[in-house]
Amino acid sequence: MGSSPVIMMAMGKPDAKLVLPLLTEMRGVAALLIYHLHLVMWILPAMQLSLGRGWPLLQRAYLAVDFFFILSGFVLTHVYQDWFFPAARPQGFIRFLLARFGRVYPLHFIASTLFLFIILVRFGDWRPGAYLHDIFLLNSFPKIGALNGVSWSISSECIAYLFAPFFIRIVRGLSGPRLGLAFAASMLGLVAVVWHYRTLDVHSVFRCIPEFIFGIICYECYRRRPVSSRCASLVGTGAVLLVPVSLAWIDFKPLGDLVSVTLLCAVVYAAVQVRGVFVTVFHRVFGHLGDVSYSIYLIHPLLFATLLIPAIKAENNGPGGYFAIYCIYTAALIGIATLTHRYVEVPGRALFKMLPVPARGQPSTGKPFSPGSSQAPV
Repeated sequence: MGSSPVIMMAMGKPDAKLVLPLLTEMRGVAALLIYHLHLVMWILPAMQLSLGRGWPLLQRAYLAVDFFFILSGFVLTHVYQDWFFPAARPQGFIRFLLARFGRVYPLHFIASTLFLFIILVRFGDWRPGAYLHDIFLLNSFPKIGALNGVSWSISSECIAYLFAPFFIRIVRGLSGPRLGLAFAASMLGLVAVVWHYRTLDVHSVFRCIPEFIFGIICYECYRRRPVSSRCASLVGTGAVLLVPVSLAWIDFKPLGDLVSVTLLCAVVYAAVQVRGVFVTVFHRVFGHLGDVSYSIYLIHPLLFATLLIPAIKAENNGPGGYFAIYCIYTAALIGIATLTHRYVEVPGRALFKMLPVPARGQPSTGKPFSPGSSQAPV
């Protein structure tokens, strides 16, 4: 996979129309936030230390998953909109599902299977029921347990894929006022989740679907009402800064979550329109992390069980020793994620791309590229 944050054409050449600046890199940053949230939750109790005022903000890093869902809706609309609007064919729908399934499932299956054996060998805990929930993508429903705790979001994504062509087609056909009503209706769905659980930190497909629709609506706003790079920079910077401010100042946690999700929509809308030196520098710093972000997200719980917990239990050298563990563990995670990306994710996509689909399953628009070969930053 190339280092450029570009969705590739079937022949492997980038299409200028499909360039999405910053989004791949931002996904890498979001994956690191989730990793640090889980890491600190394990390390701080062992160290008997506190992050002070920074800890409540880090505890809300679960909102990075909400960013994933918004970003997914945005990017998939960008890539596949012409497949499903103004018309779509069933075979095109099958090709879409194969492409998306090939993107997320191979690594998910391997990670869940490894997790099953790791917890059996290390902890003597045999959980075939939770494993079946994972591999059959059932664990996005709150009362159905998961083996790999983060995999619920993969289940949610796959369910969203089933509805994505219909969402994309419907939203694309909405007028401006109705687009606003669609956003409001999706927000009401998210409000219902927050009202019930008093937080967005819940493993539920009903958290994913409204935010996936937010991403589709954000793309329509971007397509219909683009802004200049300078304006996008101001909007994006302001929204990024307001997220921690809103989380710190809004005492009512559910409201803070909802405000932050709205701000994240603005971040996605603005980021894709930013140009200039910042984009180049940000890509050079976070480009590789963006490429391997999916592996980082799915693999880090495995390393918790195999490396981190034993290292913490064996460490008696105080904060300096724990910091060394953190550095070693982080480097190991990125290295392993690089390998799983190259040897599991990329071949998995290629394998599903090779699955036969009738020739009449070509998209209705006759576009020459195939999503089965695309390397989208989602």
